[in-house]
Amino acid sequence: MAEIRDSVARRLTRDHARIVEYFAALIAEARTPRRTTAPEAIVAKLGQLVAERDAKVSDLATRYAVRVSLAPAAVVCATARTVNLTFRLRRRKAARDLVVRLPAGARSLDRPACDGCPATTARPALCDDRLHLLCEQCVPSAQGRPRCPACAQSR
Repeated sequence: MAEIRDSVARRLTRDHARIVEYFAALIAEARTPRRTTAPEAIVAKLGQLVAERDAKVSDLATRYAVRVSLAPAAVVCATARTVNLTFRLRRRKAARDLVVRLPAGARSLDRPACDGCPATTARPALCDDRLHLLCEQCVPSAQGRPRCPACAQSR
């Protein structure tokens, strides 16, 4: 979805700039008419152009909104044995249980989800305050006290 959203955002930005530039040229042309025109008519024309520009710019948001609809193609229900490993994580007085699963036939454990972003992690780190599980992107350096994005979101 990220590629599609980026593509739509680029087109939205391009169309926004094109509309603003087009109406800026029209407004500049309306301010200096070729024929003698009453000042009230010029002001009315400018108001009309500004209102039309604003309407077109506000319409861009609904025109470029990304809509996603999902429909199930098939439903499969399967049961498989897994090994659940429970780890007790402790830091000072705080404690947390972490359950990691090993699916049947798998050669490695399922990666736990990061509490700071939607990624998973093979090498988790813990935040000092609330023991949030963090991935390598959220804590790029294991030195010092990491800034926890999950703690920042809850504030």
